[in-house]
Amino acid sequence: MSELFEFNQNLYDQMKSAPISDELIINAVDAADIGYWARVALGADTAKMLKGEATAIIFEKDGSCTGKGDGRHELTGEKIRAALKIIAEKYPHHLSSITEDNADCETGDVIIQCALFGEIVYG
Repeated sequence: MSELFEFNQNLYDQMKSAPISDELIINAVDAADIGYWARVALGADTAKMLKGEATAIIFEKDGSCTGKGDGRHELTGEKIRAALKIIAEKYPHHLSSITEDNADCETGDVIIQCALFGEIVYG
């Protein structure tokens, strides 16, 4: 278990000292496949979201996973960046996929879920 913590800490430290480039984040988010749990009511350019110039509106297909609210969420660049810290702590293998420019639809999905829920809720 301490090896896993050390691995997570190393990734987290790496992320703090050399932030992940917007290009890598954009590649990962744009690869996301969230259609099995959500629909995008209002899409936005990921680059603009990261600059704080746009947001996306996402609805959970079956209502709120928490049972609170209507399942409507606003995805912002700030939330995406916060999700990277969560991923570094909880899902380091996905962070490696991002930093190595090897992100796929699952990695993008994880970013969006962590941005909206703070963890993986679906899938």
